[in-house]
Formats: sequence, structure tokens, C-alpha cells
Amino acid sequence: MAKDAGMSDDDPYAEPEPDPNQGIRDNIVSWARGYVGSIQAKTPAEADETGKHVRTGWETLLQIFQTAAPGVWHDDVVKYYTGNEPDTHHLPSWCGIFATYCLIQAGAISATWQMGSGILGVGGIHQTTHPKVGDVGYFTDNQHHCIIASVDGDTIGTIDGNSGMYSEVLEHTRSKSDFAGFFTAFA
Repeated sequence: MAKDAGMSDDDPYAEPEPDPNQGIRDNIVSWARGYVGSIQAKTPAEADETGKHVRTGWETLLQIFQTAAPGVWHDDVVKYYTGNEPDTHHLPSWCGIFATYCLIQAGAISATWQMGSGILGVGGIHQTTHPKVGDVGYFTDNQHHCIIASVDGDTIGTIDGNSGMYSEVLEHTRSKSDFAGFFTAFA
């Protein structure tokens, strides 16, 4: 009988060996969780000195974009709420950019988001069928990405950027079967 990866050579019934990347995986989730409640990209805040309304949490959102997708979108697109989204200068869906940002901040990758390429366009990312904490989940509907925060059998906890009615960072619980795929930065 073939042993599972991570199993001891001495005892086929031994617990799997600890994941050497667990610290980085946990750090990815910590970075993601730290942004829950900090952004409401579809909620206008006060007007700035230009008279334009900024997005609620725009400073945080701008930091995410400048780190994970540098130079891809103009800062004003990220900063200002138009009230008319989507328009010609609208904020793109940023769930994958948020996931990439968390991976970068935790030290899992150094590559950035490439417009039109999805998560597989980020260097160092590959598909996995066995999601773990700190991996990225993907849904075909809305081409949505999220950080895997917990795995308990077929129940998966996630932290999602660009989620909910106000384009926030929110936590969700889903069934593994809800996902179209999973991606990881780890071997």
C-alpha cells in the first residue's frame, strides 16, 4: 500500500509530519484577517480636498493595489468612489489582488498580479487538489478568489477581499464542493 505524502516511513498509521510551511501559511491568514472590516470600497467616505468622495478604507485598498498590482491601475481609480460603478474609471474586482497581497506580505511569494491572467499568472502559484490554510480558493462565478483560513473535512473557512454588498474583506464558511479550484504557493 502506498503511503500518503508526509507519513512516517516507520509507521503507516502515524500522524502526518508537520507542514514545514505552516508558519507562513498561518501568517497569510493573519494578514488577511487583519483587514476584515477595514474596507468598504463601494461606500463613499468624506470628500477630500479635491471635492471628490473617497472610498471607505481607500488608504488600505491603495496599499494593497500598490503592493500586489503595482502600476496596473491609476491610484485615483482605487481612491475615489464614483457612485456609478462600473464606469470607464471603475475599480476592478480586487479579490485576487487581495489574495496576492496576503501571500506577498506573509513572505510566500514575491510576484505580483498580472491583469487578465488570474491567480495562475502570479509567479510561484500552482494548482492543488488538497487545500490547506493559506492557499487560495477559486470560484467560477464572478471569477472570485479567497484565502483559505481553515479546513475541517469538507468545510472550508475563507477570508475574501471584494466580498459582500459593499466590496469588503469578509469571512465565510463554505463546502469544499462549492469551489472550482485551489491554488498554492507551496510544494
